[in-house]
Amino acid sequence: MRIKTIASFIEKANVCVDVGSDHAYLSLLLVENNKSNIVYNIEKNPQPLQNSINNTKQYSNKIFNILSDGFKSFDNSIDIDYCVIAGMGATTIIEILSKCLNNVKYYIICANNGYDKLREWIKNNKFKIYNETTILENNIYYEIICFSKLKGKKLIFKKDIEFGIRKIKKLDKYYIDKLKAELLKKDYESLKEKNKNLYKKCKRIERYIEKYGTY
Repeated sequence: MRIKTIASFIEKANVCVDVGSDHAYLSLLLVENNKSNIVYNIEKNPQPLQNSINNTKQYSNKIFNILSDGFKSFDNSIDIDYCVIAGMGATTIIEILSKCLNNVKYYIICANNGYDKLREWIKNNKFKIYNETTILENNIYYEIICFSKLKGKKLIFKKDIEFGIRKIKKLDKYYIDKLKAELLKKDYESLKEKNKNLYKKCKRIERYIEKYGTY
């Protein structure tokens, strides 16, 4: 589900890069559906890289597998249409993004956590968000954030950082469900004395759900 959704955000491209490619399924989908002429899979460790190599042998002229810690050993002269990073925490993703020296038109990010941290980095680096969507896969909610300097909306308010830009989020039918699931995991009234910051966050989530909780 995640891979297909990410692929759906990629239009006809010359070069795509998938950081942490995880068996190279996205690159196969892009090449087989003529969505990208070339895909670079970047893996930090040899064994996952070998999995990618084994799975993409038939497309050795279109899919290239690179051993690199993020963009550290990647050719920074290559212009990239889409950079995809998925399956990592926000802190790791931000470290990778911060060290990318390539010219990248569009980023598609699906983190395991810390979406507010990602949006704050996007704002501070003067990017704009042009799409956000939430998916449910194996009973886990994931947010996918697409951003660029070429198009989209700027993050302006604190609520944009925490919840995303409402004009974009109003199309995201799973996002409210995700927020409701977060609240169900917490007995947040008991946090009032134990963790005031988390308690306040839960109350903000509750207000957001009350305001936007109908589709």
